[in-house]
Amino acid sequence: MSNIEISIIIPVFNSEKYLDECLKSVIHQTFTRYEIICVNDGSTDSSLSIIEKYLQKYDNLKVHNKENEGPGSARNYGLKHAKGKYVLFLDSDDWIEENTLETLYETAMENDSELVMFNAMEHYKNNKTKNRTYHVIKEDNNFRQFSFDYNNNINLVMNGYHIVCTKLHKMDFIKKYSLSFAEKDQFEDVLFHIKSMIYAKRISYTPKVLYHYRRTEDNSRQNNALSGKKSLQFFEIFGEVKEFLYDECLYEKFKINYYKFVINETRNIEQNIDNKYYDDFFTKAKKTFNKLSISTNDMMRLPLDYQYFYKALIESDNSLMFRKNLKKSNKKLLITKKVLKVKQWIKQII
Repeated sequence: MSNIEISIIIPVFNSEKYLDECLKSVIHQTFTRYEIICVNDGSTDSSLSIIEKYLQKYDNLKVHNKENEGPGSARNYGLKHAKGKYVLFLDSDDWIEENTLETLYETAMENDSELVMFNAMEHYKNNKTKNRTYHVIKEDNNFRQFSFDYNNNINLVMNGYHIVCTKLHKMDFIKKYSLSFAEKDQFEDVLFHIKSMIYAKRISYTPKVLYHYRRTEDNSRQNNALSGKKSLQFFEIFGEVKEFLYDECLYEKFKINYYKFVINETRNIEQNIDNKYYDDFFTKAKKTFNKLSISTNDMMRLPLDYQYFYKALIESDNSLMFRKNLKKSNKKLLITKKVLKVKQWIKQII
């Protein structure tokens, strides 16, 4: 197939339950100049058989088989074989709207974009949904001929969604900065996202919901990411992000955002991790927070709930003490917020 403009890379591992719906969504696109690269990451179910049925019908679909090494490795493998000018990453249990490629390609062409960001919807049990919306700042909300860098909203770098599936990436941009995915069991795309958001000089945005995340399975990789022992891998990522910021001479500029990133993700793990890993969590969290050494002035620039969480952990000698301190902090935080709310109300009526 010639004149390929977009490559869709889909890592596949034991996805037989939802793979058909995923592939149907990419096959039935209104855009035509694209290829689909399925990287079968050592599946032991019928995933490969499902892909092979599509191979017989669609010549823009390719499959590569490899041993199981995780989605980061599978995406890197797909990048090596991609021929498109742009790349879209899709997880094999998710799906996209039929006009996704056409919409993103038009936006990329109009703005010579290195990245095109777009919105998504999460689907939970009992037909519950939640929108994932990027907060791009523009007064008239007309994003058609508009490009920006991270200075538009610095929070987009590490204080929002650390995901790659809701961005169209220019292949030359990926190659220029040698971007690749960490070959980890979890959170393989966090540093890729942060690097791409910092390096990109021409980011575009379409405020449409084009991507659909499936969150209906209790034992899915995404749902288990913060509850199991592998969630502790995030503490390695904190160090990698800090090292990257220093290498780029950007740590001082992003210092407050980095603090918020570390505290927020640590809170997420604390709220979800299984009790049997809680002691290990506390040890790693305490070590990480001690290294932050947040000054009093910087502390005042953080949200109140971040301040209370940080202090509760720093002042604890063990996990049991931390749980007690955290419970006290949450009560104090609730009272403080109520007091501030009353003060604001009084200020409005005076």
